[in-house]
Amino acid sequence: MAGAIANPAEHWESVARSNFKRIDQLEAALKESVKLKSHYAGLLNMHDGGERLQFNNADEWVDRIRSLKEKKKNENN
Repeated sequence: MAGAIANPAEHWESVARSNFKRIDQLEAALKESVKLKSHYAGLLNMHDGGERLQFNNADEWVDRIRSLKEKKKNENN
């Protein structure tokens, strides 16, 4: 059988490890992005007296996105 995987269990284990590694990389990038966004929001707020949101961590940012999506969903119903 052409193209068959010799050991499917090993193949999928390798795929899973690769995916988990990629998730870890994306999570680290998100954390750094939120940290920088919050830092610059604070600087701009000091500069112009704005009220930009600052987040302590990526989880807070994700919670904010979820609440905005839920609010939009409720407004459309």
